Amino acid sequence: MNIYATVILVSLLLEFGVRLIVAHLSLISLLRKPAESFADLIDRDRYHQLQRYTAARTRLRAGSEGSYLAVLLLFWFNGGFRLLDRSIENWGFAPLVTGVLVIGAIAIGRALVALPFAAYFTFRIEGRFGFNNTTPQTFLSDLLKGTLVAAAVGGPVLAAILALLGGTGRYSWVYAWSLVAGVCVLLEILAPQVILPLFNKFEPIKNRQLQEAISSYAASVDFPLAAVSVMDASTRSSKSNAFFTGLGSNHRLVLEDTLISRHTVPELVAITAHEVGHFKQRHIPLRVSIEILQLGLFFLLMSLFLNRQGLFLAFYVGQPSVHLGVVFFTLLYSPVAFGWSILVNWIARKQEYAADAFAANTAGGTADLAEALRKLAADNYTQLAPHRFDVFLNYSHPTLRDRIRALSASDRSSEQLTICGKGTA
Repeated sequence: MNIYATVILVSLLLEFGVRLIVAHLSLISLLRKPAESFADLIDRDRYHQLQRYTAARTRLRAGSEGSYLAVLLLFWFNGGFRLLDRSIENWGFAPLVTGVLVIGAIAIGRALVALPFAAYFTFRIEGRFGFNNTTPQTFLSDLLKGTLVAAAVGGPVLAAILALLGGTGRYSWVYAWSLVAGVCVLLEILAPQVILPLFNKFEPIKNRQLQEAISSYAASVDFPLAAVSVMDASTRSSKSNAFFTGLGSNHRLVLEDTLISRHTVPELVAITAHEVGHFKQRHIPLRVSIEILQLGLFFLLMSLFLNRQGLFLAFYVGQPSVHLGVVFFTLLYSPVAFGWSILVNWIARKQEYAADAFAANTAGGTADLAEALRKLAADNYTQLAPHRFDVFLNYSHPTLRDRIRALSASDRSSEQLTICGKGTA
């Protein structure tokens, strides 16, 4: 086993070990009774359900990650990459087509490992706790559509990447990075109109009072609300959410129908204000910029290792190729990706606090937003007090406890400023 194999193996095992420890810490940190601030929303029996749901999800995720790691290691140490490459090469296609097929086969293999866990989560865990509305037909339809979209978009892009990396010299990584960055931005723009409607239906808001309240709020903060849509999330799940999608003038605010059915108009305006806060503070372009920067780092480092003989020997492959180089480097890059995800999650949590503060300052105070967040946590069985290490590694949103505390602190600061202002008048 050479240095590349050692680094990759240790990284994979270490990351899996850390995730197991974090999962254990979060399980033992489950509160024995609901916090007093949730007593009116979650009684003891419902809270026990929340605990069981959290435990079931955590154990299933650990099982999924463990199964993927086991399959990967068995495939690796039995020469699976070499055998797969030779088998597809014997089909007689051009090298570029062979490369796309090899990477596609590896991607399909990974998806097949994850599929039983996804189905079990949807139909057993989500079903047992009353969240699942997805039929087997819808599940299979979504799976087929997702596969076709991935093939239609990913296949040509992957072919272009392999062609660029294999034949454009010293700066090939820059060209490949530019291509992928451009595709990412294009997908952000096209997703609201082209991709999302393949999976869900989007309709205008039918509640006139809600429509007028949201329009009035948007005007009050000088926000050009291009479109507000209601998504039929209830066809798949009883959970609820809201989000912005798209870039520039093509942005769309999406409220799930399950969200509208459970919240008052002031709460929905507060949720809208939170999403507008993300947009007004340019969180979405920042997120896309960070993703593009990460891609640049990935392609730069890959250019340094793509043709290293030792990297191929680590996987029992004697003849280097661009497509297997991409696969092997992706595994070598996993510690960097893990560390980068921690940084990205930290930034995302900061953005959530900022969006909450924006909503509180522009939508009539903290009460409606805090109540909406409490309802969302109760309805979606959100873990109320995960372990801090779990939050640090995995959470893109602050815990509900921390968000409520931040809103309360904002309220107190506003009161103090008001008192000081009155005192100096």
